[in-house]
Amino acid sequence: MAIIYYLNDIPVFEDEVKEKIYSGELSTFDTAVRNGESQSLSFENGEISSEDINTRDFTPIGVGKPLSIEILTIYSGDAPGRFLGRKDMLVTTGVKSIGTYNSAPKAINQIVRKVNDNQHYEPSAFNQGSPIVYYTPALDMDTIFCSFHLIADTFNESIFENISSLLGKAGGIPLFAPASSVLLAGSTLSSIVAKLGKAIFETKPFFKGDFNIRLETPGQIPTKAKYILITDKKFEREFISFAPKNITIADNNYVRLVNKNNNKEYTGDAPYILVSLDGRERDDLKDFKPTQASAAIIEQFYGTETSSQSLEVVQEALTLYNDYSYFEKAKKQKEKLNSLEEGSEAYKSVKLLYDTYLKNIDSKIFSENI
Repeated sequence: MAIIYYLNDIPVFEDEVKEKIYSGELSTFDTAVRNGESQSLSFENGEISSEDINTRDFTPIGVGKPLSIEILTIYSGDAPGRFLGRKDMLVTTGVKSIGTYNSAPKAINQIVRKVNDNQHYEPSAFNQGSPIVYYTPALDMDTIFCSFHLIADTFNESIFENISSLLGKAGGIPLFAPASSVLLAGSTLSSIVAKLGKAIFETKPFFKGDFNIRLETPGQIPTKAKYILITDKKFEREFISFAPKNITIADNNYVRLVNKNNNKEYTGDAPYILVSLDGRERDDLKDFKPTQASAAIIEQFYGTETSSQSLEVVQEALTLYNDYSYFEKAKKQKEKLNSLEEGSEAYKSVKLLYDTYLKNIDSKIFSENI
């Protein structure tokens, strides 16, 4: 698996970034960007200037800021087939923090009927599915692990239609598969068909990629808001001349890899997933965390007998518990602030956490009584 970072339209390989970290060049460049100074950084495929970084369209990410992880497009490349025809494709993702021991509930972002070679697949107004992998209104951790899987299998029409329907009910949030017997879409709980459960939890993906978001880990690549390409290591050099670009097809806008020399889309055999990391606030995704939390609870304590009504109670309780947890954390930070000199570095650090915890509280019962 290979990660390619895009700085403006220049593809930068992961190994290059690590070299810049060890040499100290990346730290010097980051300082120049933060201070508004003129600085350049050379990579194999081009040179990046600090002025260009400052004019990016992305909203910066960091502790205390929103974070959304979104799939922009999936390219099948040389997709797996079988002697009697093409297979269906499940797009699944998983996200967890560094402090979480248990595995993250898997999320189904999309299901594609009879996947073809060299095709782009992205959720749109004409396809059921969600591009959202993760969202938080205020990030309170500096390391997040993300996994992306493409699974090929064959499902009958009823299974396919059931998954498509549940994805529609999720309201822009992925369909969670917290256990081998249930699916969670919004506040709807559905029993999982045995064949689908086997595919999600046991079938080996034909494509898998892991990407870790690290903000302040020493010796690691500091993650920035940007486009990120996930592909197989053996194919990474095929993308030297390509960069993400907005294109319009039949009045719909997409972001795909386009050749910078001839303006043509990538049509080779390398599968890839193009992801966006961004720090803008997304009010439409405020229910993401409670749903993910509900999936985690079902994973541990619930079986197939859980009803939709009881699930709604669980989600409401988890939302309030989430608010209460952040309320208690905010109170402790507020107490620390009262003992620190306003404007000091220690004060600024504690104030950042205090503001972060407040942003994660939805209920006015807590937010107005801090």
